[in-house]
Amino acid sequence: MAAKMPLATPAEVAEWLQVTVDRLSKMRKAGKGPNYIKVGRTVRYAWLDVHRWCEGNRAAPTVHLTASRG
Repeated sequence: MAAKMPLATPAEVAEWLQVTVDRLSKMRKAGKGPNYIKVGRTVRYAWLDVHRWCEGNRAAPTVHLTASRG
């Protein structure tokens, strides 16, 4: 028997990402959010996919240089 994969609802993922459920839905429809699982009309997210998506969207800080005035 396969191990269960922890799944989350869109509301749980939205709360964890600190975005609205509507924003998460728009990200999903645009193909820009975490991978998801659809069973009928029900959407679920594997936490592993959510964490992988976050890691893949990590950004390095931007360094702003100011021109020296002399």
